Amino acid sequence: MTTNSKEGLPFLTIFLVTILVAVLGLFFSIKARHRLISAIAPYVGAVALAALIGYTDQHSDEVWAALILMLPSVFVFGFLLPRQAWQWALIIGGSVFLAGLIGVAIGYVPPCHPGFDCPPPSFGGSLQALIALIPAFVGSYTGAALRWGASYLWRQRSGT
Repeated sequence: MTTNSKEGLPFLTIFLVTILVAVLGLFFSIKARHRLISAIAPYVGAVALAALIGYTDQHSDEVWAALILMLPSVFVFGFLLPRQAWQWALIIGGSVFLAGLIGVAIGYVPPCHPGFDCPPPSFGGSLQALIALIPAFVGSYTGAALRWGASYLWRQRSGT
């Protein structure tokens, strides 16, 4: 991962604020008495995490940096709200593609491994980022399946 001391502090601040927004979104979706707040709050949290993942992908020369943030995020969202598992995969997994498109639109050149010949950013190169949807769907539906399995076992155990 390519970072310097000037970028380390802002990234940490962005990371912590994003995690806070996502946790608050999930908390309010569970605890809110008002239906509108409980419906919108998890999407606000997912979009905040998606922005962090897109930022991380564009500012790192490693794929793993974004993947390490993406997989636990979609897993938790899929576990807590399993009926919308496909939505969490699209929102959070699609952030890599969307960040690539925004980078091409503003002319941003992401970092490249030293010694490698990296092509300039293009729309075609951004389309390759759609492959990030595969681990996003796998993580989201793994969390949903775990939740469904746990609720099935709980029903069997309680005898209903």
